Amino acid sequence: MHNIDIKNFGPVSNIKMDIAAMTFLLGELASGKSTIAKLVYFFRTAQEEFVNIISNDFEKWEKCMDAYTSLLSNKFTNIFGAMMYLGQFEITYYYSPDSYVRISPTDKNEVNIYIEKIMLDKLEMLL
Repeated sequence: MHNIDIKNFGPVSNIKMDIAAMTFLLGELASGKSTIAKLVYFFRTAQEEFVNIISNDFEKWEKCMDAYTSLLSNKFTNIFGAMMYLGQFEITYYYSPDSYVRISPTDKNEVNIYIEKIMLDKLEMLL
């Protein structure tokens, strides 16, 4: 089971929740249901994006990771818009208790993507 931890992102001020194969989101209008659904989609498809990148025959791990984080950064901005309008937030998606990706803004209104080392090791084994 995956988990998501969202702090100060759009209408979601602070939430930690489990993400099962089927998760139902119930709540009032403008309470963040769509935001959470988009974030789950973003993180669930992030693994597939890595497989697409390594299928392009990257020879060096660093080059592959640069392409991956750049792709995730662009994808996040395409889904959620310009960083300057999103404020200070932190989103962590746990694929397992020790494998996670964390996204937050930088001082330059860019996307900071942190991938936990254990998850990096798992991704590198795919090469």
